[in-house]
Amino acid sequence: LTMGKIDANRIDVNLEKVDLNEFLFNYVIERKSRDINNKNIQLELTENKCLALLDVKLINQIFNNLIGNAIKYSDDSSNIIVRSKINQEQILVEVEDFGFGISEDDLPHIFDSFYRSKAVENIEGTGLGMSIVKLFVERNNGQIYVESKLNVGTKVTLIFNRIS
Repeated sequence: LTMGKIDANRIDVNLEKVDLNEFLFNYVIERKSRDINNKNIQLELTENKCLALLDVKLINQIFNNLIGNAIKYSDDSSNIIVRSKINQEQILVEVEDFGFGISEDDLPHIFDSFYRSKAVENIEGTGLGMSIVKLFVERNNGQIYVESKLNVGTKVTLIFNRIS
């Protein structure tokens, strides 16, 4: 359904002032309370306010996917770190796991719709998650970068414009 809306350019964006630190804190607490896997999600949030103009609904879906991937593609004893950093003009949010990682060959394709690595064929998925995440990040005037090493882990960095 989401891809149909994307294809029809029917994704509504309702930007509002959001403190990403507050959002992330509440999101992780709620996620931990409902997550069966009970992964250790660590928060490392800057002490400063992280205000940005964002669509809360889209941001929620972004983190559902990113943290869901971190859980899905790492073993049960692995940590997941969610951190925020700021500079004068930007907020950086990182979601880092220490799981399977992504090969150099697969990394350039992770934002392609329906792309799935052969290494994770046995794990349920559609290959749409990261392409949706990228679009939703861009709809929030943000950028997304992914660093990964096979059998080491993956770090996804989101960058949003900071407001005061």
